[in-house]
Amino acid sequence: MLAVATEGVSVYTRTIAVFVACVITSLISTYAQQVPAEDRHGNTLRILSYNIKRGYGMDSKTDIGRAAAVINRLKPDLVALQEVDVGVRRSGWVDQTVELGRLTQTTPFFAEFMDHDGGKYGQGLLSRLPVLQVRRIPLPDGQEEPRASAVMRVRAFGEELTIACVHFYRTEEDRLAQARALVAAMADVEGPVVLAGDFNSRRGDPVMTLIEQSFESPVKQGPPNTFRSDNPRTEIDFIAFRPKDAFTVKEYRVVSAPVVSDHLPVLMVLERVSARLDKTPKEIR
Repeated sequence: MLAVATEGVSVYTRTIAVFVACVITSLISTYAQQVPAEDRHGNTLRILSYNIKRGYGMDSKTDIGRAAAVINRLKPDLVALQEVDVGVRRSGWVDQTVELGRLTQTTPFFAEFMDHDGGKYGQGLLSRLPVLQVRRIPLPDGQEEPRASAVMRVRAFGEELTIACVHFYRTEEDRLAQARALVAAMADVEGPVVLAGDFNSRRGDPVMTLIEQSFESPVKQGPPNTFRSDNPRTEIDFIAFRPKDAFTVKEYRVVSAPVVSDHLPVLMVLERVSARLDKTPKEIR
């Protein structure tokens, strides 16, 4: 069964967690059958970060199907979603993470920030890869909103890989505290780790400087700005990874999708290099 962290919680909460794990495990089994083996065990990995603004587009229309269409067009293995509604009035009471999972044939996971308008608001992850564990990591609160990170451990390249979704708060003091907490939480995680999301930070500021002490944050190919989507002037959405020498970046770019959300999605394609390292000829004696 899918592992869900439940330490230090009540029996009732554990029961709910086990029920959720059973549901997600069922989804994993269903979706994994639809994913070709070479996509799950090859040497490349496609990662998408997308602040979908709850499906609310620049045309003032809410349509989560448009975000799904962008995802399907790019065919990512892993998707980090920010600004997600689950059962919220303003978004038509839809569980957007589950709906995106259904529309993209991926395994969904949602991590809430807070209650909002009859439902929950937070972030999510989607995976075409076999999911081993999911968890929610609480982060220091922002001035007006709580924060957390959705974390998923998957099997990729024949090994375990962890992805953590990022949506730091807009003020520098808060997002720096959140970045420190997330980096600390990832410090003891074994295997490759990917951070993807809306950092609300610009390259070279204290938050990104902190991230880049532990993670590789490559320069994008082409125009790097991601916000706002109709006239992007700021780069605040990133994908970073560690170890720094574990991957070759085959592609890292901003994707054109000017109406779907106020952010543009970011796509990264990584090639695992460790398999090639094992093929280095040994010294002949």
